[in-house]
Amino acid sequence: MQKVPIPSRLWYENKEWDLTFPGRWEVDNFNPPGFEKPALSAEQIQAGLDQPVEGPSLLELALGGRSGR
Repeated sequence: MQKVPIPSRLWYENKEWDLTFPGRWEVDNFNPPGFEKPALSAEQIQAGLDQPVEGPSLLELALGGRSGR
């Protein structure tokens, strides 16, 4: 048997699950690009919403929208 750690809840608690596979299986674990980068702080996320690299801010996009009610 072989165990492969799978990340879970990366942006909240950073837990891992171990998945077990038969030893005769060939298993590779591919992480997405940027996976090894540190998590963003709440302040960094807010700054990205307030001042995006391109386009209007989330607030500007929401202005003039409908509430859906």
